[in-house]
Amino acid sequence: ANEIEKDNPRVAYLCRFHAFEKAHRMDATSSGRGVRQFKTYLLHRLEKEEEETKPQLAKNDPREIQAYYQNFYEKYIKEGETSRKPEEMARLYQIASVLYDVLKTVVPSPKVDHE
Repeated sequence: ANEIEKDNPRVAYLCRFHAFEKAHRMDATSSGRGVRQFKTYLLHRLEKEEEETKPQLAKNDPREIQAYYQNFYEKYIKEGETSRKPEEMARLYQIASVLYDVLKTVVPSPKVDHE
């Protein structure tokens, strides 16, 4: 989320929301070390950002994440394979992987555009 915050705050918000849901599924009682603090911090940040962020590329969140993912993939993955350093590509692949996980969570599977 932090990596794409400047580029698209709404998609960063969706990534944080996905992280909160994932953390809650993994430890619903918040009994793990630091889990309660992490979830509390994330929840407060999400409440604040929900009002502050609006979709930029589309009218709703599913279309927003899909458009952002497609743009990110085209700009950084496809075009960067031959022109970027391997360590930079590793970071970009990691970001793309998280974006795809969020995309699959936000957009129903049959509606994911497979471009």
